[in-house]
Amino acid sequence: MAESPKAIGIVETISIAAGIEALDSAYKAANVKILFSQPICAGKFVFVVFGDVAEVKAAIESAEETAKNYTIATTIIPRIHPQVETALYGNNSEIKAIGVVETMNIVSAFLAADSAAKAANITILDLRIARGLGGRSFFVVTGDVADCKAAVEAAKSTTQDILKTVVIPRPAKPLLSRNW
Repeated sequence: MAESPKAIGIVETISIAAGIEALDSAYKAANVKILFSQPICAGKFVFVVFGDVAEVKAAIESAEETAKNYTIATTIIPRIHPQVETALYGNNSEIKAIGVVETMNIVSAFLAADSAAKAANITILDLRIARGLGGRSFFVVTGDVADCKAAVEAAKSTTQDILKTVVIPRPAKPLLSRNW
């Protein structure tokens, strides 16, 4: 029997208490794994859940009902590329060229990273979500120069909330140590 498609669901709230309550509701409503949850800048709260598409949908619907007017944004990304989940924890792949995509918000970062991973033969090295970034997020990919360029272009075509992108063909030694 084929495995069900996987998805992520993201919820961002304007209240830490409302976010924690929504996370509790989401987790109790469906069989999902919590990938990320924490307060972020300006007293907001964000969480990301992972699981089968139907389970993630049920979790996010429950969270939205619980958080009501405290919700800033929610989204569900079905058939998420597996690298997006891995990138939240960092990836130890060899660095070739790098591409960096900086977004204005969390949801855009996930959408753009998923699009980049699906568009080119790259590895997502890191996905940083709003922690100490004033609500912004960014991710870094590696691969051949042409693949990094293709991934960055795919990311840019996914959302209008891209702040800046760069492709660095031969990163300086400090960048090889992931000093970003």
